[in-house]
Amino acid sequence: MSVTMRPPAAVGTVQGYGQTYSPDASGNYAILFYKDVQSLAAAGWSIVAVSPEAAPDYVVDLTGILPSATGGTYGAVTNLAPALDYPFIKPLSMDLVFGSVSGETVTVQLVVTYSDGTTTTITSFTATTSSTTALTNAQLRGLYKTGVVITNIAINCKSSVGSSTATLEVKSHGIQ
Repeated sequence: MSVTMRPPAAVGTVQGYGQTYSPDASGNYAILFYKDVQSLAAAGWSIVAVSPEAAPDYVVDLTGILPSATGGTYGAVTNLAPALDYPFIKPLSMDLVFGSVSGETVTVQLVVTYSDGTTTTITSFTATTSSTTALTNAQLRGLYKTGVVITNIAINCKSSVGSSTATLEVKSHGIQ
């Protein structure tokens, strides 16, 4: 794996887990080990690029996402996160499949966490019937933030009624 990273300020040689890194002509570093990427990202370094072999596809089908038994309250969180050896996810498609929705409004909340520790909450996805909502390209682009990568998407939902029988399934494809 090779991740090109930029430090928050000019630095010289960097010692990582069994590897010494030096900057290229642009002041960027080619980081080889995932633990080094994690440590440097936590210290404020930015990810500039990832080599293709470090970014395999992922396909997930997250099921069993349920609203709380209390109307108007979000249920338990299900996380869309990178596999253990990868520092980020890059969703390219996402479908929200609403099941058993009847006589209620179900709202989905996505809390996107970025490599700099900041978050963005998006709650603009609702359904009043059993249906599928595919995120548009514009909505997917809204998940991204310049200069950082997505490290997690926390997903949960709520219903307008108590004791809802509604379900949510999230189908996503992307790279990590």
